Amino acid sequence: MAACPGNASLRGSVRMSGLYGRVALGIAICAWSTSCGSAPQFPVRAQTEWDLRDLHRSILVFRTTSGKWPPRLAEACHPGDSRCGPQGPYSWGRDGWGQEIRYALSDSGFEIRSPGPDAESGTADDMVVREPDDRIRAKQLAGCYRPLNGWFRGAPGYVALDTTPGTIGPFGAGYRLVLSGIGYRGEAEWYPVGQDSVVLQWIAGFSIPYLRLRALANDTLRGRVDLFQGEWRSDVVLVRGACDRKG
Repeated sequence: MAACPGNASLRGSVRMSGLYGRVALGIAICAWSTSCGSAPQFPVRAQTEWDLRDLHRSILVFRTTSGKWPPRLAEACHPGDSRCGPQGPYSWGRDGWGQEIRYALSDSGFEIRSPGPDAESGTADDMVVREPDDRIRAKQLAGCYRPLNGWFRGAPGYVALDTTPGTIGPFGAGYRLVLSGIGYRGEAEWYPVGQDSVVLQWIAGFSIPYLRLRALANDTLRGRVDLFQGEWRSDVVLVRGACDRKG
């Protein structure tokens, strides 16, 4: 996936998540520049990113239960399958631009790919999740991070990125996330995006704050938070360190 320059921000947008069956409010995405596309594309990319994670999770569950990778994407998830959410027969397996999400097996795992807004596979705007690359990248980024700047006021700052399954939904579409922050109650997950970003998301009441940060040299996460309803506006810098969660 092409990297978006600049910081991350939380923006007001409402989406019914196929995985969670909840309304997700406050989507984070890279601050837009010319190379990232126009602002109206932002919800479509975020939606597609979520859908790829849903499909990634379903493929892993198929592997766990059957002992093999699904030969076709439809074998892992089909319309009405509780693992995939109520996406319906017309949207399941397609990206936010209505294009087919492509699935391919490899010697060691699989790849799922959206061709992106240009509808051409293999170009810079493709959105891709690969296994085992995803898990390898997660292990590189896992650990405890403490804020140098900008964490939600009044909350002792820590963010722990684990490599066990996430706790949003029955199967988890990402990896386990433990943090202090706005509305966190224990249902949370994170996942890598490309080679230079991570997404943190957690359930806070009826919303899912979704924070995207750039990963700098694996030990620093940096982004911009602009969550109006939560009155959380700042540049966030998290640095990996010891796992001390006392405050």
